[in-house]
Amino acid sequence: MWSVGASAQELAPTQDAARGHFKAGSAYFERREYDRAIKEFLEAQREVDVPALDYNLALAYERLGDAARAVRAYERFLARSPESTNRATVERAIVRLDGQIGMLIVDPTPAPESVRVDDTALVAGDERVTEGRHRVSLQRDGVTVRSISVQVRAGGRTRVTAKDLHPPARWWIGVAVGSAVVVAGLAIGLGVGLGASGTAPARMGSVGSLGVP
Repeated sequence: MWSVGASAQELAPTQDAARGHFKAGSAYFERREYDRAIKEFLEAQREVDVPALDYNLALAYERLGDAARAVRAYERFLARSPESTNRATVERAIVRLDGQIGMLIVDPTPAPESVRVDDTALVAGDERVTEGRHRVSLQRDGVTVRSISVQVRAGGRTRVTAKDLHPPARWWIGVAVGSAVVVAGLAIGLGVGLGASGTAPARMGSVGSLGVP
């Protein structure tokens, strides 16, 4: 297992929250609960953003099988810590993991629409993702209106078009008509009920340390 030099105890006393999350993340990592480790490392990073946390996140993502996120974390670590003694090891890991990554290209959508890939908002029009199946969701005002599953191959490019994400017009018409039928039926039912009874209706969510190598 790779490690970096210092310990969580080197954080200032005012950084107790970061230390707590770091220790929890390390414990989860040792127990191979990588999802939980990642959550704790991200929480620690919100409190104190140091390069070693990128390194630890990369380790956890790699063990989890998420090559794309591992590479992003490794690259961020090297950009912020170019003189790291682990540089050669990290560079070899990036080359190895790159062979498990493909490109997902999503056509832009107009505001207020947005796109999510799995559980992450898509910032650019394309995204490096780990090979395998991914869910691409179209959201409008925070509500998912369409979701599709796509296969991404290592070294390949998969495109999701605006047409893929926007249902045909007939789908929307069907929803509108269906809603009108339900409302009309409800109104008729209430009318019949009132007419028959004549009464009012009833009230009805070992890794590296925080030191920089």
